[in-house]
Amino acid sequence: MPAQIDHVLEQAVAAGRVPGLVAMAQKGGGPVYEKAAGLRALGEDEPMTLDTVFRIASMTKAVTSTAAMQLVERGAFSLDTPVAEVVPEWSGMRVIEGWDGDVPRLREPRTVATIRHLASHTAGLTYEFLSEDHLRLVGQGHPAILSGERKVLDAPLAFDPGTAWMYGQNIDWLGLCVEAASGQTLDKYFAEHILGPAGMTDTTFSASAEQRSRMAKVHMPDGQGGLVATPMDWPESPEYLPGGHGLYSTAADYMRFLDVFRRGGKGPDGTSILQPETIEVMTSDQSGGNPMVPLVSCSPVLCLDAEFFPGSPKVHSTAFQINLEDQPGMRAGGSLAWAGIFNSFYWWDPRNDTTGVLLMQLLPFADPGAVATFTEFEQAVYASL
Repeated sequence: MPAQIDHVLEQAVAAGRVPGLVAMAQKGGGPVYEKAAGLRALGEDEPMTLDTVFRIASMTKAVTSTAAMQLVERGAFSLDTPVAEVVPEWSGMRVIEGWDGDVPRLREPRTVATIRHLASHTAGLTYEFLSEDHLRLVGQGHPAILSGERKVLDAPLAFDPGTAWMYGQNIDWLGLCVEAASGQTLDKYFAEHILGPAGMTDTTFSASAEQRSRMAKVHMPDGQGGLVATPMDWPESPEYLPGGHGLYSTAADYMRFLDVFRRGGKGPDGTSILQPETIEVMTSDQSGGNPMVPLVSCSPVLCLDAEFFPGSPKVHSTAFQINLEDQPGMRAGGSLAWAGIFNSFYWWDPRNDTTGVLLMQLLPFADPGAVATFTEFEQAVYASL
């Protein structure tokens, strides 16, 4: 059956859907499949290898959420602690209600944002590619998400905290909370408390020269039905470490991260990284009755409209999307998952004890070819079990 998975991935590359990819799947903690196919960059000769380094973008979020939940365990704050008590700058956040000409009309929030709201994407924050108001502010000079400027996080809220679900800069703010409560920068905290104990030696905010020699390039449409490699990358010296999107990693490293949850919170040598009761919180609905909704794009260069399993209910924990229903031929209900804007994907299916990671590097997010490749990969994995 691995030949069936090979066929899916090799055809995706041969058909020009994606320039290259790395895929891994496990069952019961043991490898089911691993594959590298295609090129790290179209127009160059370097093939994809299993140790290729990727910008995992929003797959960073679950790592930052893990850090925050460790601090909850240690009593540094609780899920119901107001954000402003941890990061006082939050007190300046306002809700946008509309526009008076070219001036945004802002008001005080009617509810208090908590750590839980940040972790579950119910704090009111947005991204410029998912909010017309946010995009309009960027057009007026507000920094864009890839600028690396700290001011990017000060875009106003779209709604009062706790009253809706919307994908946005929540986990960047959660990263600021981790730094404030721990007294460590995010990179140092990750290295000491998550990456080191989990054996994640290739995951970093700042790639070394050796890691860059193994790095895939981000691709975009060339306007003629194909793809072209670009120099797009994270800023070299950002003003803050973006806990929402800033990590580089490999498929093997991210599988090691997911293994922490499979093992009930322990690293490969038995070191405790999370308590079992914490994992229960991280794998249950924490969105306060606010279901996840489809992502509706206002910037198709970066992101297309997107929804995992359209029409099937989904909620958010403090780290993951949870699909509530079984998906025929795919993951079971109660599975945990998310993705990165450059079309990187993962899932963990506790009921079937199955995990999968598929890393690609192309824009826009939810590119049809990339989504089809991921869907067919997951289906082929389950067909092989």
